[in-house]
Amino acid sequence: MLPKPALVCPKNDRWPQNNVWRGNMKQLLILACLITLSFKPILAQYNYGIKGGLNLTNNVVNQQSTINDSKYKPGIHFGFFASADVTENIDLQAELLYSGKGYRFVETAFSESGNLRLNYLNLPLLVGYKATDVIRLSIGPEMGYLISATTKFGSDKIDVGDKWDNKFDIGIAAGLDYTLNEKIFTGIRYSHGLTSVIRNAYISDNNGNSTGERAKFQNRTLQLTLGYLLK
Repeated sequence: MLPKPALVCPKNDRWPQNNVWRGNMKQLLILACLITLSFKPILAQYNYGIKGGLNLTNNVVNQQSTINDSKYKPGIHFGFFASADVTENIDLQAELLYSGKGYRFVETAFSESGNLRLNYLNLPLLVGYKATDVIRLSIGPEMGYLISATTKFGSDKIDVGDKWDNKFDIGIAAGLDYTLNEKIFTGIRYSHGLTSVIRNAYISDNNGNSTGERAKFQNRTLQLTLGYLLK
């Protein structure tokens, strides 16, 4: 288990929150729409629908362990998807999802229990392979934009967007879908974050002194999904 990191964060005025949020969210929405619309003229068979379900999320530090005293946190995801067949067994799929991430704190001698909530707008771009008539495997990059970051201890809720300050998250997602009927499917997916949610943080020793080693906080997400094809 790694020592708790000492955070060195940028000044609050580095992030003009409202303008950045609106501008980058608009870019993600435009990108998702362009990808989705491009499927129709290029590829003959395409589908679209809605999906949602449960998240189990945590953060790791430098890919070695979870953050001290942290536990997986439940959350939700929901949104839209569009897919198009490339061959009989291979397809491309784009999604635009809200996804709640973060982790839970356990109670210690120094603090009460609580949680960190990281709210993302995610854009997975996946290649799918139909292994059988009912089983589909998928893998591809997942991009995310951090909408907000808050911590909650008891009844106290605190905005920590100035500390969890890397708005863009890039990772790899892989999963399996199971078709229940011609309209409904269920699935499981794992998302492995590659970028750090905090830009400037360092590992500290047991005395609270910085070791000079950068701390890289990365998202880990397991999703259980139920989807419905609109077409």
